[in-house]
Amino acid sequence: MQPAARTVRQALPRLQKNINCTAMMRLLVTPSGCLGRTLHWGEIPKWLADHYTHNSTYTLTKRWYNESYIAGEGAAKKWSNYSIYRWAKKAAEGACQRCPYEPCGHVLLKEIEQLRGAIKGKNALVIGSATPWIESLLLGVGAAHVWTLEYGKIETTHAKLTPLLPEEVLQLYEEGTRFDFGVTYSSLEHSGLTRYGDPARPYGDLEAMAQAWCLLKPGARFILGVPRSRDHGKKRMGTRTQVVWSAAREYGIDRLIHMAANWEHTPPWTLCEGDSIFQLTRL
Repeated sequence: MQPAARTVRQALPRLQKNINCTAMMRLLVTPSGCLGRTLHWGEIPKWLADHYTHNSTYTLTKRWYNESYIAGEGAAKKWSNYSIYRWAKKAAEGACQRCPYEPCGHVLLKEIEQLRGAIKGKNALVIGSATPWIESLLLGVGAAHVWTLEYGKIETTHAKLTPLLPEEVLQLYEEGTRFDFGVTYSSLEHSGLTRYGDPARPYGDLEAMAQAWCLLKPGARFILGVPRSRDHGKKRMGTRTQVVWSAAREYGIDRLIHMAANWEHTPPWTLCEGDSIFQLTRL
């Protein structure tokens, strides 16, 4: 059975911004705010809160999660080679085994399959990953190698998969490494909200998109999947972003335009359940 999804044929407006990649990439290892602890909204000073809500332009609600242990110095996550091989084999057959976020995991696989030509034999970057499901999808359609940027330590011996901590990504960037393809799904909306013990950064998601731009080659394709605001109903894209502290951001057009700055959006984009999935090209 095909997963339920809708498409929107409207293209995001193109927005150009100047990015200092050297400074932007160094933010990966520059602490700010209360690193290592999830903050309650009441702990955020007003001047910083105004940045989070864009001077109350965004809606603010509260759904507090504390998962700071995930990015802490505890035990590393171990990714099973057997699971990666098995999931990649299923992806090569057009199936998304053990995909989270269903039915949207299958929708993401279809998006990846559409871009097979940009992935096969290429080096791909995944930003944010609790389990190697996206990595397996990319390997299943023929990626030569997949690197994963994650704040928590990951251990794997898979020959085609390399987990990276932020400081390792910065080192690769400074050595001149650039990637051919990128994916992030259900990750950037958390950046800067301290849920995972990360620094309090109101623009953490925009910074992460700029870092992805710096890490990809010109012309590289990028898939962005984030929660969508539904201020116009469940079946339509919202216009007004919502900050759900400390859970996530839910994106309206007002912030998505800035997320896609310096990228070209290829319509349509896909609405699946509470998420939006975009295909972008690095300008």
